[in-house]
Amino acid sequence: MAALKSSGAPVDGVLPPITSGPAFNVMLTATKKSPHPNAGKLFANWLLSKSGQDSSQGSIGISVYSPSIPKGYTPAWTPTAAESAKVLKLLGRSAG
Repeated sequence: MAALKSSGAPVDGVLPPITSGPAFNVMLTATKKSPHPNAGKLFANWLLSKSGQDSSQGSIGISVYSPSIPKGYTPAWTPTAAESAKVLKLLGRSAG
């Protein structure tokens, strides 16, 4: 949007006071023949870290670590403790 604004386009962005949606999604694909099956897990772990979020979402300005998320933000879905543990296990991580 910055490029459009700087070229004179009548556009602007706003953060609504109440919003919802997924905070972040990661999807990996692999097969049994993938040459480096753990590379995807490593990449997902980095992508979910603060440095990964800063790098991938920094140009947008909003990440799961961002203080600019609207105060009234409500996630569209909040995983249960069991669901969170399952995702962490699939990524080779542990809770905490």
